[in-house]
Amino acid sequence: MRKHLSKRGKRSFQNFLLTFSLVVVLILIIILSCNSYFKTKHFIEKQRQESIQVKMDHISRELQTNFEDGYHKINNLKTNESVIQYLKDLRNKQIDSIERYNTLLNLQNYLYSVKQDNPLIDNILIVTQDSQYSSNKKKIDYIYNGMRMNEDVANNNYFVSIGEANDRIQFTKYYKDHRNESYMINDLNKKMFFGTNLETSDGRYYGTVLIFIKPEYLSDQIFYADNIALFDANYKMFFRGKQVNKIIADKFEEHKQSDNGLFLQNKDVEVYSRSIPYYNFKLIYSEQTHFYRDQMQQMWKIIVSTLIFAVVVAMISSSIISRRILQPLYQLLNTVQRYQINKNRVDSFDMNRDRRLSFSLRERFFFYFLISILLPLLLFLCIYYWQTSKIVSKDLQESFHTAHERLAHIINNDINQHEQTISQLSLNPTIQNQIISKSTEEIERELMRITQTMELNDKNIGIYSLSNELLYSTNNNQPTHLNKNFYQTLKESNRRTLYFFEKDGFDNVTIILGRPIFSVTDFSKKIGFITTEIDNSHLVQSYSIIQGLNFDTFILDTKGTIVSHQDGSKIGSIYEKVNNDNSLSFSTKIGGIDWVLTSKYNYSDIQKQVNQLFLNDLYLLLIILLLILLFSYWVSKRLLKPFGQLNRLINLFDLNGSHYTVLENLSGIDEVDLLSRNFKKMMDRMDDLIHDTIESNKERIRLKYEKRELQINALQSQINPHFLYNTLDNLMYLVESEETEKSVDMIYSLSKLFRFITSREQSIIRIQDELAYTKTYVTIMSYRFDNFQCIWNIDKNVLNYKTLKLILQPVIENSIQHGAKMTKKNVTIEVGCEVKNDTLVFSIKDDALGIDQDRLLEVQEQLESDSIDKAGIFNVNSRIKLHYGSQYGLNIDSKKGEWTRVTIVIPAVK
Repeated sequence: MRKHLSKRGKRSFQNFLLTFSLVVVLILIIILSCNSYFKTKHFIEKQRQESIQVKMDHISRELQTNFEDGYHKINNLKTNESVIQYLKDLRNKQIDSIERYNTLLNLQNYLYSVKQDNPLIDNILIVTQDSQYSSNKKKIDYIYNGMRMNEDVANNNYFVSIGEANDRIQFTKYYKDHRNESYMINDLNKKMFFGTNLETSDGRYYGTVLIFIKPEYLSDQIFYADNIALFDANYKMFFRGKQVNKIIADKFEEHKQSDNGLFLQNKDVEVYSRSIPYYNFKLIYSEQTHFYRDQMQQMWKIIVSTLIFAVVVAMISSSIISRRILQPLYQLLNTVQRYQINKNRVDSFDMNRDRRLSFSLRERFFFYFLISILLPLLLFLCIYYWQTSKIVSKDLQESFHTAHERLAHIINNDINQHEQTISQLSLNPTIQNQIISKSTEEIERELMRITQTMELNDKNIGIYSLSNELLYSTNNNQPTHLNKNFYQTLKESNRRTLYFFEKDGFDNVTIILGRPIFSVTDFSKKIGFITTEIDNSHLVQSYSIIQGLNFDTFILDTKGTIVSHQDGSKIGSIYEKVNNDNSLSFSTKIGGIDWVLTSKYNYSDIQKQVNQLFLNDLYLLLIILLLILLFSYWVSKRLLKPFGQLNRLINLFDLNGSHYTVLENLSGIDEVDLLSRNFKKMMDRMDDLIHDTIESNKERIRLKYEKRELQINALQSQINPHFLYNTLDNLMYLVESEETEKSVDMIYSLSKLFRFITSREQSIIRIQDELAYTKTYVTIMSYRFDNFQCIWNIDKNVLNYKTLKLILQPVIENSIQHGAKMTKKNVTIEVGCEVKNDTLVFSIKDDALGIDQDRLLEVQEQLESDSIDKAGIFNVNSRIKLHYGSQYGLNIDSKKGEWTRVTIVIPAVK
């Protein structure tokens, strides 16, 4: 049985240390986990918000650029002399049909060339009094002929949004008379367009120009167009991407959200809004949160799994270390156990001495807590850092990829614009005819006309004959002949755009895009070549968008040749990819010439950012390490405190010394050796002291109860003479007053009352009996004083409860002697009794003179006194406390000139 208890005690102490270590480990890990989680979450959220802002900035910029371009085009067409001349010629009835047809064709080609620059433009339409001219042969109903734009359209940058046409256009009377449901289908009120009137400087009207916007083109032209929805100034939606829920768009339109920022957030999506200033458009951007939510869930999985692993390690390490550290204590317990069984005291303590390096118990506990807490914590941090860095790296890669895609989109649009320019010019019939006739003046005149609508000022356009002679160039420094290799390549090519780059001695590179020009009459016949130039510095300036991310950005062709690079010396060389290259790279195809934009990032720099995220918390780790050291020291000291207390307690019993020999250095632990010696001395004296202690306790208890009984009897005996003196005074007064009948009645009542008082049979009676004798006393006192009355508010349920004898009469006597006797007014004494929370509460209140504050404080202090040499209410209070305990007794309260109340509290016992 004792062997079983020993093992059980051994496990208990070990489990205590294990539990203690685990609790501390859990607390520290939870603190670190929460700190790291929220910091990582903040970092990822910051990266995500920055990415969203970058996307929205780019989308806003592209939208504003496209719509500003539409404004410039409509503004140029408003007073365009070429267009007005075309309209004059078409109105001239004297020209023949062939010339009219050519004029019409030239006007349509011209409108088409204006439209080609901006993919957002669906159609350019000129509406006159009797006809319509379109860039793509799309026309509106003839009843709109003769319409004019109101003057206030110019104040709105010539822009007419959906639902505004009826208020912005002056319609003809014919339109108003013939407009019906059939015309509502293609109603201009349902379209979005730029509009202005074609007028000469003298105010002569020639027609109205309408540039229709086709929002569907945004899907291909705008960066992340699938994630956006666009609203006009009146909150009417005119574009919605594939990933924008219609419910979200309708909700935005309904609430007319005007504040920029987060508009809507739920489990799967976040929606942001922004105003585009130029036309007061509203942009909403919808961001799917699946990736972000998955990252946070993965973070929690890492925390939970790593926490479980750390707890398992803590349990195993704590168990192994504690078993080693506590071995001396277990040896002591086994020794004491053998002593109790064998009664062989000397042999039981004759243990083998530990000759190895000895440590104090405090040092052992200190190293135990230090190792058992620090080891799991370090493992947790290592695993958590390793796993979390993967998530952060993945998030950074996603951010870098977004920046790369944005750059690819910008460069792609720029290169496509150059391609479209030379493609459009190569298809121009006038230019083709002039190339054939080699009329440089006509080519220059046509290009100048085109420049009015197309942004060619910043583009170096060169037109060469089939024999490689420069016919015209917008650049005075244009070479007179193309590079032979490039010229030969263009001669052998079809309608594709090709490239060639030139490098000067300072590594300044110019990229030349070129394509052949085919005859308008014979599509298989080349008649010349057209080129445009892209300065590498212009592309490098675009690369600066992601320069803050330290990207190495360049453009490769299909052969791996570097076409554009920040370092001009590398252009023209072959890009060699290193197999063991520790870098992150993204590649995106751009333009129609099979170029690939590549962004390369050193992966070690990503790791630096990840490390920086966690190194910022290094101070927290140092603080925790310091706390662990202090905690280990404090706990080890705290655990030894009970041993020290036990030693001091044992020494109290060391009265006569020990006759047994104690061996020194039994275990090599000072505290354990001291405990064993003192514990052995304690056992030597235990048997002798137990008997003496029990006997002395019995004698002490007997004397205590005898003293208590004498005190109660003494208090009881004090009641008799005190009461007798007061009663005889009253009787003497009646006799002197010659009130014989009252005197006889009073003597009878007094006799009855004194039999009750002097009875020694019992000190505990029923409340019913106590009330009967108290009322007898009140009857006696009424013969002497006629200015008081007693009101008895006694709950019938308390009559059978027990009470100490004679506790009410002295209190009522006190009310009469110090109240009714001292005044001429009628005094009412209210006596109540009720049960409250297992106690009986008596209340005796009179409305006589009351007690002043100083005297009341004096009486209350006397009630707290333990003296038994008292009478009246003090006697009652002392008897109650002696009989029931100090928590019961009597309390007095009063207000001078108004009332006095005495409250008695005793246990409620039936």
